[in-house]
Amino acid sequence: MKRFLVSGWILLCSFYLLPDLGYSQSNNQNMTLDECIKYALQNEPTLQQQKIAEQITQKDVQINLADWYPQINFNYDITHYIELQTSIIPNQNRPGEKIAAKFGLKNNSNLIFSATQTIFNNNLRLASRTAPVLRQQASQNVTASKIDVVVNVSKAFFDLFITMDQLSILDEDIVRLERNLRDTYNQYESGITDKIDYKRATIALNSARSQKKAAQESIIYKTAVLKQTIGYPAENDLVVAFDTASLRQAAIVDTLQTLEPVNRIEYQQLQTSLKLQETNLSYYRWAFLPTLSAIFTHDFLFLNDNISDLYNKSYPYTYYGLRLSVPLFQGFKRLRNVQKAELQIRSFDWQQKGLKNQINSEYRLALANYKSAVSDWKVLEENEEIARDVYNTVNLQYKEGIKQYLEVIVAETDLRSAQLDARNALLRVISSKYDLLRAMGTVPYNE
Repeated sequence: MKRFLVSGWILLCSFYLLPDLGYSQSNNQNMTLDECIKYALQNEPTLQQQKIAEQITQKDVQINLADWYPQINFNYDITHYIELQTSIIPNQNRPGEKIAAKFGLKNNSNLIFSATQTIFNNNLRLASRTAPVLRQQASQNVTASKIDVVVNVSKAFFDLFITMDQLSILDEDIVRLERNLRDTYNQYESGITDKIDYKRATIALNSARSQKKAAQESIIYKTAVLKQTIGYPAENDLVVAFDTASLRQAAIVDTLQTLEPVNRIEYQQLQTSLKLQETNLSYYRWAFLPTLSAIFTHDFLFLNDNISDLYNKSYPYTYYGLRLSVPLFQGFKRLRNVQKAELQIRSFDWQQKGLKNQINSEYRLALANYKSAVSDWKVLEENEEIARDVYNTVNLQYKEGIKQYLEVIVAETDLRSAQLDARNALLRVISSKYDLLRAMGTVPYNE
């Protein structure tokens, strides 16, 4: 079974690039497509940021729900009165008269332990109802990034691999051209032919070598693109492997599947956003509900005129109870918020209709592109077989003296072009396949 290994250091060792060898073999990894995808799902920067964002959302949810737990606090204060506060009180000695009097001690301090337990709060009700939806939303953002990663990695992988396949075609072509060059040169030296055939063979060989050089440079660039796409260290060498016998299978997709918009992650994200908005609407509708809390306080009170004796004796007191807060009138804020939330939900209905139309258009475009690419690929594969048959026939006739060498060069060029065109067509098929999978919402993305 024929397999290709593509790597930066192998390419640099090949024709024209030997002096630039600079990679260390110690860091090489042989990676298949599945391994590249698995690596990318663990290392691609944008995806990892989304995973961290999901964890941040989880912490935000926990923070919002923390107020359901008892809120326990400790407060300490110490106060010195330069002058005690004056109070006006009735004069006990002269009824009907009032006198000014000062009460209290100059130094006082409080050590207060307090606890509050929320029994009902509309804000906490909202936090509890939105918690699973927010988690779902964060998870869907990660899923969307995974889908992008799988599609981008697959395209970059096959782009690199097929370019390497084209390089192999050019290598085979160069071997044939070098053999033809030797034959025409020997015929020229023997006086059988003039130098025209020899010069033509030289031109054809130089052209093929130039194409090989371009392919090598392209592979170096595409290797760098694949590294970036999977989050692979740029300084390490990357070797990719794929079974060429599976290329046809990699290009196949079932075009008879029925489009289901609910499979698209964008549709799922919109539905989740709608759930959040519906929860907000419920929150505003129930904003008239009171807030009820249980409270407990224990205070160590210290009083003394002498600061040095302040903490010699305490006068503690303790109380507990319920606190009820009822929003009576807020300037029609609740009503306006309800109306606003209802309008936003109506907007979601239109967004959903628009998204369905967009998904259908994207699917039709992707399906048309895929079918067109498959049709082109079949034609170009047939052209490749015809070009190979023509070349073999013309080359045989040339050796028998029936055809001129110019016709061999033309047949050779046609064969090379047909082979390269067929590989480019295959790449377009594979690329359009992943676009179609994305449009249908069926990209496999599990780690």
